[in-house]
Amino acid sequence: MSIDLRSAKPSATPAISDDIEVIEDEFTPEITSDMSEKQRKKALKKAAANRKEAADKAFNKRQKFLKKRQAERKKAALKAQPMWRRAMRQVVSWGSLVLIIGGLFIAIFWAGLSVAFVRTGSMRPAYQPGDLIIVASPKIVQPQVGSVIVATPKIGEDQLPAIAHRIIKVNEDGSFTTKGDYNPEPDAWRDYPENVQRTVVAHVPMGWTKNPAVIAVGFTAAGLFMFWPTKPIAEDEEDLDSAEGPDGQSGDGDGDPNSDPGKANIDLADQPDPQKELVGPGSGRR
Repeated sequence: MSIDLRSAKPSATPAISDDIEVIEDEFTPEITSDMSEKQRKKALKKAAANRKEAADKAFNKRQKFLKKRQAERKKAALKAQPMWRRAMRQVVSWGSLVLIIGGLFIAIFWAGLSVAFVRTGSMRPAYQPGDLIIVASPKIVQPQVGSVIVATPKIGEDQLPAIAHRIIKVNEDGSFTTKGDYNPEPDAWRDYPENVQRTVVAHVPMGWTKNPAVIAVGFTAAGLFMFWPTKPIAEDEEDLDSAEGPDGQSGDGDGDPNSDPGKANIDLADQPDPQKELVGPGSGRR
């Protein structure tokens, strides 16, 4: 029984027509007469898988090279522009960044956004000591029943420090009666609008940061990020150089550096692609 090797080639193999024959020759199994039908099919299946892997690898290297070359052409085109145009481009870029950052700071200042840490357990279980709360100006987020406000109330002539408690009642004179969620009784003072500094708009639990397991995982992740070995640059350059043609060209045709960068996405089936050097160590030059 004879089996056509081309019919066994997977359809997902990249279209690099000039090199398919080289890849097929490299991974064509030796089928002898003493092999059983099962052994022949297994050999053909393995050869087809090896062909596809080699073609995919060569195709990816070529695409990587073309992308890098396109980026270099764009960079060279920018350098070729007049100095005043490059200066204007830099001014616009930095100006846009300054406007975005400035607008963000203005919005934060206008909304009175800030953060604070919970110091006591009077608001348990909603807020635990050490949790982070995000607060905003009461002019932006108006206090109402159920809101948690940060106020500096007075008891007689004594000014209390900032306290974050929940409003349970709005009195007729406009003052607020507050209470800590964990406290059995309402607060002995009233908070007047002029004493309300902020309204709590969000809450970030921070108890997990004290967990020894979380701390260990955090330090381990940081260590791996800092000391994880990276791929040497020389290896990348070797891969890119191997994607070039035998004459030092990139393999896209005429090798003209002034050609259109948009032609990087070319049909590789129509180009002389020297993957003879990429399909395997035993392929040799053809």
